Amino acid sequence: YLDVWQRHVTAVEDPAIREVALGGPDTCTREKTVWQLKLHRTGDVGSPASCADLPAEPSPRGRLAARAKQPPTGTNPCIIEPGKSYRRLENQLYRVEIHGGGRLGVDAGITFKFSRDNGAVVTRWLGSTASTLTVASAGRDAALGFAAGQWIELIDDERELSGAAGTLVQIEAVEGTTLRLRPGTATGSTDIADFRGNPRVRRWDHATPTAALAVERPASNEGYLLLEDGVEVRFEDGVYEPGDYWLIPARTITADVEWARDLDGLPIAAPRHGVAHRRVALGVVEWSGAELRVLSDCRDQFPPLTDICAADVRLEDDPCGRGWKTVQDAVEALCQETDLEFHNQHLHGFGVVCGLQVQCLTEEIARRRELPRPREVVLLRNGYAIHPTGVDILVRDEANETLVPLGDLIVSEGIAQRNESGDVPDLSVSLWIDRDGSLHVEPYAADKQPLLDELLDGTLLRDIYDHCIVRVVDFLKEQVTPQPDEGLVGPTAKRLITFLNLLWQLVNPQSGSHVYLSGEPDPETEGPNKEDHILRSFFRGLKGLLQSETFCAMFDDTGFPAYDVYRDDLPAGTPRPSTIFGKGFHRRLRVHPDERHGFTCGNGGAIHIYDLAGEKMLSAVDFPVAGAEVQDVAFNASGTQLYAIAWIGDAKADTVFAVGDIAPDFTVSWTLNQVHCDLKLVTLATLPRVPNIVYAAARGSGVYPFEPSALVPNPAPIATFLATGHLVAAEGGRRGVLYAGAHTEDMNPVAYNLVVGIDLANTDQLRTFSMPHENDEPVEGQDDIAIATSRELQELYAIADAPYGKQLVAWDPREPGAPVRTVPLGPSSASHLAFSPLSGHVFVTYEDTCLGREYFPGERELKRGEHPLQIGPVSVAVGDGGRRFYVLNWMSNTITAVPAYYGSSPLSPWESTIDIAKLKAYRTAVILAFLKVIGKFLQYLKDCVCEQLLIRCPDPAGKKVYLADISFKEGKVYQICNFHRRRYVHTFPTVEYWMSAVPVLPLLKKAVETVCCSVITGFFDSLEPPSDTERDAVSTTKARYTVAHVKDANVLSLLRGQLSQITGAGALGRALLDLQVSRPPAGQTGKAMSSTDIVNRPVEEVSRLAASRNATVTSVSTAKRGGHDALSVFRTAVAPARVRPGDAIELITDSDGQVIAYSRASGQRSEPGPSNVRTAPPGTVAATPATPEPVGRGTAPVVSSTGVAPAVDLDEALSARDAEIAQLRSDLSELRRLHERSLGEAADVRRQLEALSATVARMNR
Repeated sequence: YLDVWQRHVTAVEDPAIREVALGGPDTCTREKTVWQLKLHRTGDVGSPASCADLPAEPSPRGRLAARAKQPPTGTNPCIIEPGKSYRRLENQLYRVEIHGGGRLGVDAGITFKFSRDNGAVVTRWLGSTASTLTVASAGRDAALGFAAGQWIELIDDERELSGAAGTLVQIEAVEGTTLRLRPGTATGSTDIADFRGNPRVRRWDHATPTAALAVERPASNEGYLLLEDGVEVRFEDGVYEPGDYWLIPARTITADVEWARDLDGLPIAAPRHGVAHRRVALGVVEWSGAELRVLSDCRDQFPPLTDICAADVRLEDDPCGRGWKTVQDAVEALCQETDLEFHNQHLHGFGVVCGLQVQCLTEEIARRRELPRPREVVLLRNGYAIHPTGVDILVRDEANETLVPLGDLIVSEGIAQRNESGDVPDLSVSLWIDRDGSLHVEPYAADKQPLLDELLDGTLLRDIYDHCIVRVVDFLKEQVTPQPDEGLVGPTAKRLITFLNLLWQLVNPQSGSHVYLSGEPDPETEGPNKEDHILRSFFRGLKGLLQSETFCAMFDDTGFPAYDVYRDDLPAGTPRPSTIFGKGFHRRLRVHPDERHGFTCGNGGAIHIYDLAGEKMLSAVDFPVAGAEVQDVAFNASGTQLYAIAWIGDAKADTVFAVGDIAPDFTVSWTLNQVHCDLKLVTLATLPRVPNIVYAAARGSGVYPFEPSALVPNPAPIATFLATGHLVAAEGGRRGVLYAGAHTEDMNPVAYNLVVGIDLANTDQLRTFSMPHENDEPVEGQDDIAIATSRELQELYAIADAPYGKQLVAWDPREPGAPVRTVPLGPSSASHLAFSPLSGHVFVTYEDTCLGREYFPGERELKRGEHPLQIGPVSVAVGDGGRRFYVLNWMSNTITAVPAYYGSSPLSPWESTIDIAKLKAYRTAVILAFLKVIGKFLQYLKDCVCEQLLIRCPDPAGKKVYLADISFKEGKVYQICNFHRRRYVHTFPTVEYWMSAVPVLPLLKKAVETVCCSVITGFFDSLEPPSDTERDAVSTTKARYTVAHVKDANVLSLLRGQLSQITGAGALGRALLDLQVSRPPAGQTGKAMSSTDIVNRPVEEVSRLAASRNATVTSVSTAKRGGHDALSVFRTAVAPARVRPGDAIELITDSDGQVIAYSRASGQRSEPGPSNVRTAPPGTVAATPATPEPVGRGTAPVVSSTGVAPAVDLDEALSARDAEIAQLRSDLSELRRLHERSLGEAADVRRQLEALSATVARMNR
């Protein structure tokens, strides 16, 4: 075989190429092709051998990567630190060459050497002694010459051509043209007599004590070896041979090396730059010891002139201008031009042209042909067809009697086997004919019947559907359909959330116009979690999909707007809001003690864990009891334990308290849980001073202590009162203080009209903080209570529902009683609070308006700054050391991280980095961009339809010429259908001639030209989002409460139970139903009766149920018809949500005896005065407390000796009854006024209910 490679030759190797006119220097070099004839033994004499038995190339070949390492920042002001670590003052071309070969990772002793000048410092070797060398030149200077301490290689042509390395030896001194060698450093002979073919000396630049460097990959520095001055190389596993080399350009202007890198900027390991050998087999020979014999000639010879083919003859100047290069090209092109198959395929299509009928075999033909199984044979008549490839198929039997043995075909095709009698089983097959005229069968498939798809196959309608509609539908499906491997919150979920946040503006023009969308001013720096990036990517994809193939300027006026929502005066580096995507429609957010993780709950049995610092959802933890509704979570001080409470049972009247361990990776392992019957725990709280106790507020019962390490089924309360479930803990006193929402009358309250303070060091005395009064009645609140504690102040807050809007009520925790101030919050459906001790201010969220505002303790009004949030902010907590507020957005399924502290920035803590006006403009521009794209869809669809009118070339793949479908029964041909799948060829000239009787085609052509060459004016371009002055259509708070009512089975009961009221009282009933879903459901407690148990049921059934629940029905009355009994409607609206044991109620029925309303019986209204508050020390176990009495309004709770409220005499009861009647009259007057106003708002109420129903349906899906 021949071994061929390129050898680099200079004047040192071949003095004849030097240009002597230059007077010495000569930069001219040559690439010389070197070939060597070599032998490779393939085996012993007689063993098989072929031309393919060339010596195998070593595999895998070693590879090398190079880089200039980034240096650490220096402190010397006189040195300019480069961006990379190459630090030489001149450009260099490093040559790394293998000296000793082997396989890295297997063999030892693999070495290399390097030169910074591509090994160019070389000179002829003239003579030698035992310790010196005489050379032609020692170099012109130190840079390009030889010097003491350098390593040199002694080599000649024989060693280079054989692939062997030379002798390495170190110079001790340079004396003129004499190089004195350092004793003991030579790796081989230094005698010039051993170097007979053009001996020479080459300088290498590795300054090491050893002759060559070891090829290795150290464990440190990512496996890179330092050459010098920051240039590093890394050897990969593989085979290295002596002479393999790599060239590494190093440049001073970039302080870096020039080396290929991947997309991450990492150096790519490259194969050797040389020397590349090519081998070609010449022949296989056999040597017997006495005779040489050629077994095979492996040469690929050029043919002689007498054997030249058309493909070997070049066509001069392409005389026809057809791009032909050889005579063979011309011949093939001419054949194609006259190819009948091409014409058939493109002008006529495929199918049956004429004849080819499949018929039953006649008895006369069967007798004449003497067929053994005539009923398995069918008759094929002569005919003509065109194959999908254009080949003519002719069946021409002289007798026009082509017999088709169907039974044998079925067996030979493997479709079925004959039975024991030799018959073919009952089946159906399709008969088709191939391009060579051969006949075949395939199983008849029912799905291949000519349904819509098959009927439309190859038609214009099918092409329009496939090319114009399907691709858009597939794109949208891909964008909205989650993939199996997307994880907890994948790209699809983020995309849907983002579009909900964007398009909410179309539903609620006022609040939706400032729903926050995250992003960066530079789109290139945006991460995949930024809503601007998600919208921009979707826009680009949709724009690319809809780009017309003929209307090139389609999107010239349509672009995605820049993300410009920040204030103009925003300093660089100022913290900005961000979005964390989640799921689950949770209602409560708690921040872990490390303040870098968050836990959410409040819808179903899942607890979601978030990495707040990394802005992502980590995991979803299922509560240990199935079917539970998790209400709240809390943690111990170190954050290693998780406490959770959840309601269980159909009535959700029982609670499970669970304890879990939190691992360092924030996985949760549940360890304990305990069921507490007839106890609805709502909120948890912990205090560092009481590390082993968790406190919980129970609705309608009070506050209970729990010891997580020793849970008991019946814990004793530390305070018994009508608790709403609101609870916060604060440092104070010796152990801390708890503050809980309470009600003075409602036995199962969700709204509070006072706040109770519990000093854990003295639980016998409770503090009461009264709400402001309107018309001598305390206002109520249901949203939130909070405590602000810092070194300078401590204030207690609650959100109150005042007649003219929400109020922030503030108390001094040290002074129970009346509030110290009230701060108007303005219109708000629901608000929530959080306090940052770092900035010293309170963050207030507005659920329906999707905004947050700031309040500084001690002031009389909120700060003016507004922070845009997302849809339905239902919970807020502080984290990151007080630097951020984290707002949980219920409908958006996101957490908005809002900066609470700007550090050294000149911004005040209450100021937002977002310019609301800019945000509105950005949102509007995005919606307009998408509206324009939707408008472009019509242009795209029109152009795409017109594009389908341009005929495409046929594709024969998968197409056949079917003749008939044939069925067998009892081993015989039963029926033949020639029309099922048969396709006929239609000659277009004939069809056109027939249609020319009426000039349809010219008119159609003119119409197509007019439509397809037109531009659709932008109808959608003129559309705009609704103005932010229009009213919002949907209340997020009411939507959330509606979902809660549905899950609590209250909305359906309200719709059933109040149907008669809605019908009878008109708009008044609808307004009251709207009022009902304006607060969350209280749920069931203990053995109480709900409205579902009373309304829309027979009066006898209600009476029996009341007796079984220890309740009393005092009277039954029949309501008036005709819509005038508004009092019945009102009495049900103000009736207790739950009828508890011991209560007395009055029933109102329709004429059929069905209960349509109920109210508390006279004398059952709670009276002002002292209350019965039961107390117990923490950790003690007592029997389940009796139903607590109401907490007195405006008085401190006291404990009676009997545990029963003092009796009231008859005169007082009658006075109370008169007062109640007067109050009812006043309320009735107010309701009548409300009724008049509601008549004008009935349409609005109906629209809101419909929108809420749609929202509920979406939530359920």
